[in-house]
Amino acid sequence: MTAMRISIALATFNGARFLAAQLQSLAAQSHPPFEIVIGDDGSRDETLAIIASFSAISDIPVRLLDGAGPSGPSANFARIAAACRGDVIAFCDQDDIWRADKLASLSRAFAAKPAPWVAVHDARIVDSEGEDTGLTLSGQARAAGEGTQALVAGCCMAFDARLQPAFAMQPFAMREHDAWLPGFAAHFGLANWTDDTLVDYRRHRDNVSQGWISQTAQASRLSPFADRLSRARREPIRGRLEAEELQLCAMLELGSGLRSELESEIGGARYGAGMESLWKDERAASLRLQAISEPALRRPFHIARAAASGAYRKGGLGSMIRDLLA
Repeated sequence: MTAMRISIALATFNGARFLAAQLQSLAAQSHPPFEIVIGDDGSRDETLAIIASFSAISDIPVRLLDGAGPSGPSANFARIAAACRGDVIAFCDQDDIWRADKLASLSRAFAAKPAPWVAVHDARIVDSEGEDTGLTLSGQARAAGEGTQALVAGCCMAFDARLQPAFAMQPFAMREHDAWLPGFAAHFGLANWTDDTLVDYRRHRDNVSQGWISQTAQASRLSPFADRLSRARREPIRGRLEAEELQLCAMLELGSGLRSELESEIGGARYGAGMESLWKDERAASLRLQAISEPALRRPFHIARAAASGAYRKGGLGSMIRDLLA
């Protein structure tokens, strides 16, 4: 049987402090990577020198993409993912440590019948020195009452290369490079979450990603609420809904483009149900945008009408109140 070709999509930016250790963990995989594709976002430290030294001695093909930065982590990851040539693509942060059997575990997951299009695993949260905090990402999700599917960190997922067209869209329409993937696949029953801890997820002062699920203190049921409140202060609801609607439109376009592949995997009925579910989410975002565009005195009526159409079936009363106060 031919070994599954898994590409590693590694994004770097001023990552010299931890990068060498991460590269060593990639080289130590029991299932060798098909390739490591690296996109650097304009590093000014020793990152590029570390990559060059690793490439010179590695048996794994390493491709360093031409610099296009600084573009930010999501745009950088998107261009890396679009350039990968494997059957499965695994996102990789520059500062983590992969367990030696990570790719072997992912290979088994994607070889299963039926196979997922997106696989998400757990990660152990460690401090800047690599010391175990006693916490995991899925454990944090459960402690907050959110469930395992709240875990959508890119460093913990891999995806079928048939989803690559989304990363070639210009402009890249997804809000983040990673979180949309399991969401899209779940609409079609093609997302899989496991509790296997396959990465040491390093937390330090320069982390780009910040949030309750990755904090080094035990999460609680208040953690997601506090995080949403903080995010609402930073990002007006209108901007968030506009970005969400744009992303859902892109997901619908992707689903339409993948119709034959999806129908052959899951059948026409499940494909249709998945597309309908995506359309309902896009419609909900559109109705909420229309509602918050109304003058304050008329807004309650429009929010009530949107609620009657199912626009708040996921966000519930909290989303209705946020829209009323927008």
